[in-house]
Amino acid sequence: NNAVNGYDHSGEDAIWLQDTNAAHGFGHTSLLLEDGKGDWWYFYWGDKCVALIKIKNNDNNYTLQIINNKIKGKPYRSNYNYFIKLKGNFEKSISYLDKILKKLSGTKSSKILPQSLTWSYGNIFSVPYIYPNPRYSLALNNCVQVSVDALLKGTFVPNDKQYKKILKYARNGHIIPNLIFCGFQKFVNISNSPYGINYAMKNYKSYFNYSFKFFYKIHIFKRKISITIKTNFYNKNIKFDYYI
Repeated sequence: NNAVNGYDHSGEDAIWLQDTNAAHGFGHTSLLLEDGKGDWWYFYWGDKCVALIKIKNNDNNYTLQIINNKIKGKPYRSNYNYFIKLKGNFEKSISYLDKILKKLSGTKSSKILPQSLTWSYGNIFSVPYIYPNPRYSLALNNCVQVSVDALLKGTFVPNDKQYKKILKYARNGHIIPNLIFCGFQKFVNISNSPYGINYAMKNYKSYFNYSFKFFYKIHIFKRKISITIKTNFYNKNIKFDYYI
C-alpha cells in the first residue's frame, strides 16, 4: 500500500506521512526529512502547534511502526497509516521550515512550549514547538499545502521537473490532504512501475480528480443537524453534527 520512490542511504531523502483518518476523514499530512548527517527532522503543521524535531535513526530502515513509535505525541497524538518514500536532496526543505519556525518564535501571537528543546541546524537556531500557529489557514496554508511547499524547495532524484510539476498542480488546485496524497501516491506508483515516468505524466490531472467525490445526506432532528459525506477515500464516511 505504500508507494516507494527508492531510498538513498547517503542522505537527504524525504518521507511523506499521511493519517487518512484525521480531520473527520479529510486527512493530515506531515514530513520526515533527512539531512546530510543522516539525522531525520519531523515536521508537523497544525492550527494549534508547529514542530520541527530532530530524530536520530541508526539504520535508515523506517517502517510505519518505527515512525509512529518515534514521534508519538511530538506533538501529534494519532498514528500515521500511510507513507511515501521519496529520493532526493531535501536539505533546503529543512532550512525553509526552520526559517518559518524561527519567524514564528518571534511573533507576539505565538509562544514556545515550556518543554521545548532547541536544535542546531546549520547556523540557524531551531525552536521545535510553537503554539498556537498564527500562519495556519484551512484553505490557504494547511498541513498538506505547507508540506508540499517544503518538498518543492528540495530536489527529487530522478525526475525533479516532473515531480515538482505534479506537486505544484496539486498545491494550486486542491486543499484536502487526502485528495492530494491519493493523487500523488498514484503518480509515484505509476512512475515507478514498468510504465515509467512518461506514462505517469500523460493523465496526471485525473489522479486528483478521481480521488474525491461527495455524496451528501443531511438529517435534521430538533436542534441537531447531522451531515454525512460519503467519500471514496478508502471507503470512509465523514459525519458532522451541528447544533442550532
